[in-house]
Amino acid sequence: MKKSIILAVLAIAVNASVFATDNLDNAKGTASAVLTTTARPNVFNLVYSSAKSGLVKVTIKNQDNNVVLEDEVFSSKGFIRPYNFTGMPAGNYNVLITDAAGKTELAVAYSNAVVNAVRKAEFKSLEEGKYQLRLVGNTADAVEVSIYDKFGQAVHSEVLTQKGSFTRVYDLSKLKAKNLTFEVKAAGQVVNRVQL
Repeated sequence: MKKSIILAVLAIAVNASVFATDNLDNAKGTASAVLTTTARPNVFNLVYSSAKSGLVKVTIKNQDNNVVLEDEVFSSKGFIRPYNFTGMPAGNYNVLITDAAGKTELAVAYSNAVVNAVRKAEFKSLEEGKYQLRLVGNTADAVEVSIYDKFGQAVHSEVLTQKGSFTRVYDLSKLKAKNLTFEVKAAGQVVNRVQL
């Protein structure tokens, strides 16, 4: 039985200068895409940046590999676009981003149960091999942070007990690993899971 799912998509205009800190190779036109959480627990932002303008296709598939959303965006060197998972069944989703340079696949572990302990958890890539975790509004007694390689093997795991809002930088430059998956859990629930 095929279910019809409607995702509310809101366009947000973003100045290209927002992406100046990303690790882009302007000569080759390398694109980057990251999924981040928002203040709304069921909404994920797709942050896309590229040195080149062009059409970008976004396809979201559920854990049964069924397409639940197809979207096309004309990118003028980058955009941020929210995707609302409200009403979607809890589970793992793949977000496939296709542009002129190729395809990028990102993973989302979505839980339709609201985790109030952490208002926002996001990761971003800094310089080569370094990544930043930013927690906003953390009231949980313990937050679990796990980092996995492309084979799903844990390369780092820790429990943070600091409350409030803070950032933490992870230096994984010695691993020389690509396609790392970062996961934050609070109260046994996944708050955010992104692949960088």
